[in-house]
Amino acid sequence: MVVGTPPLTLLSLMGCSDILEQIGETEIKLELAAVIPERELWLYKNPETKSLLEIGLEQAKSKQFSSSPPDLDADQMLADQLED
Repeated sequence: MVVGTPPLTLLSLMGCSDILEQIGETEIKLELAAVIPERELWLYKNPETKSLLEIGLEQAKSKQFSSSPPDLDADQMLADQLED
């Protein structure tokens, strides 16, 4: 059972997120938690896309860029076809 509004803990005072759960009458469980912004949640729900993004970031970090320039006209045509 999760207890109402969680009290301040040392972890929360240090800027960490945590989950405080009452297990029994004299026992509680305190877990560290990660907070993922809503706008980024889709990426964590799609492991293949997340993996491709990580590969792309590593390539950019090591200055591995495409040898051909982007086709901005084709990109714009695709963007125009997508719904908002």
